[in-house]
Amino acid sequence: RLPDPLTALPCRPDHASAEVVLTDYVAAGVFDHVELESLAVQEEEMYELSLLVGRLQFLSHPLSIEEDDLAAQLVSLCKEEETRRTAATTHVLNSKLQALRREYKQIREAISTGSAKENNYGINNQEQEDIDRRIDARRVACLKEVVALRKERDLAEKRDADLIHNIIRTWNELQVVRAKQGFTSTTPSLVVYKEERLPEDDRLRLQEEAKEELREMRDMHVEEQRALQRAYEEQQQLLRSLRRDASQPQEESDAP
Repeated sequence: RLPDPLTALPCRPDHASAEVVLTDYVAAGVFDHVELESLAVQEEEMYELSLLVGRLQFLSHPLSIEEDDLAAQLVSLCKEEETRRTAATTHVLNSKLQALRREYKQIREAISTGSAKENNYGINNQEQEDIDRRIDARRVACLKEVVALRKERDLAEKRDADLIHNIIRTWNELQVVRAKQGFTSTTPSLVVYKEERLPEDDRLRLQEEAKEELREMRDMHVEEQRALQRAYEEQQQLLRSLRRDASQPQEESDAP
């Protein structure tokens, strides 16, 4: 529960009352660097920090009405939207995603066409297998980075859309409250500008994005199946090794 803002008693305790003061009152003064260093050494002493407050902003108080709460929410949402728009979070994530997708396509095309082996003449099969394994490992790592970055980009876009939706919803609620009470006690006002966009361009962009996401999901599913297959083969090999080790003592005991 918040205190009464109209109370006649001061919130700060009086220094003359020794019962409520834990430290001795010392008037403000000017200290040089030597005195500050000497004070820092005395860790056992207690000091009082006095702050001069020039402005207070209440998000909520006992006398606030519904309009005040909605106006504070609207201002907070608009500041968050402005911060995200200035930082261009979604644009930066989308640029990184496009760069990673180009790299993944280049690696995948190099593996499928065999261009990664064109400049590897004069090396033996073992070295070629090591090179192929490193290239495939980079392809898998790049694919995982693409999927993770795409999810992060989608969350950022969803957050931007939710912010716009919440701003408009809060503004509509604020207008309803102002009309209902018959007066306005807060200053926030909202102006929305409609952005002109071509529906055909948006449709093509969404189609291309859906194709890319479907291809990435398919490749990720193939990699997960390969990982499960490798784990299964390793378990089978370990099981065969254990069976072979368990049968060796019995064969030696049976021998004459």
